[in-house]
Amino acid sequence: MLDKKLTDQEKLAEIAKNDNYYVTTYRSTYGDSVEVWEADKGVAAVAKLTDQTIIADVAKNAKNGDVRRAAITRLNEQYQTLFADIAKNDIDYRVCTVAVCRLTDCDMLSDVQKNAKIPHVGVIARKILIEITTTERDINKENTNV
Repeated sequence: MLDKKLTDQEKLAEIAKNDNYYVTTYRSTYGDSVEVWEADKGVAAVAKLTDQTIIADVAKNAKNGDVRRAAITRLNEQYQTLFADIAKNDIDYRVCTVAVCRLTDCDMLSDVQKNAKIPHVGVIARKILIEITTTERDINKENTNV
């Protein structure tokens, strides 16, 4: 359990980045054994972080995917470049999925669509791009008809 009185951002970041509380092993759809690290303290530490720069560092560098996902959801929209980098390069598809869903920049979505290491993430990027461009086209149509 995380100390409720702990507020030091650097200490919270260290807890978040290094927490590998316990391991759960399961079989993937490909038949190989996969270990998933659960990180209750790390996720709780992310919830207490307020400094966006520190949260960004945790999103990129935490050992645990659950912690990285929690950090991504706490970041402001201005971190588009980081979201794109994570979506393209993280090894955990769940982390990539959260990151690509935070993207709003069409150029970055297009880059993720083409260059994501996990194909499923590229498909998600394409769907988001279609949704954004369709919405923009509809808005432009409405503005033209006014």
